[in-house]
Amino acid sequence: MTAPRDFSNSLKIRAQPATCSGMTLCDTPLLQPMLALTCQGNLMDVRATMVRIEQFMKAHGASPELTDDLNLVLTEAMTNIARYAYPHDEGVIQCHIILTDAFVRCCLHDQGVEFDPSEVPHHLPDPANAPEGGFGLFLIHSLTQELRHRRENGINTLRFAMPVNGCAR
Repeated sequence: MTAPRDFSNSLKIRAQPATCSGMTLCDTPLLQPMLALTCQGNLMDVRATMVRIEQFMKAHGASPELTDDLNLVLTEAMTNIARYAYPHDEGVIQCHIILTDAFVRCCLHDQGVEFDPSEVPHHLPDPANAPEGGFGLFLIHSLTQELRHRRENGINTLRFAMPVNGCAR
């Protein structure tokens, strides 16, 4: 297992709005904690990355509820990338997190198979008739705001925000 590479020293503060593929992740140009990690697209590295993200959230005073919800969303999204974007080989997943007073903003990048989560229904699948999958995406939609996906120059970018106060919708 390769440990995720931490490009932020866990306490790096950005003095400008951080961007993710040209999309602003911050609401304001105030100083805000940012974490940038890169891991291999396999389930063991995803788990190690989630431990690092949990440490970052705790170090910056995020509530246990927000940390758990973010863990759930990122674990689901990154596991899907590892399983479906890279079905035959291992690729790289980049994760960027910015913690503001109002939101935690996240951005994931991969160069795997294209997938657009907006093509999946936003309602809870019927467990009796649903094929494998769909429940995780329902959770992601339920717990996040501003969920956006785009593919540009062979790179998938998934971006979302989660309110610090815990009220996603």
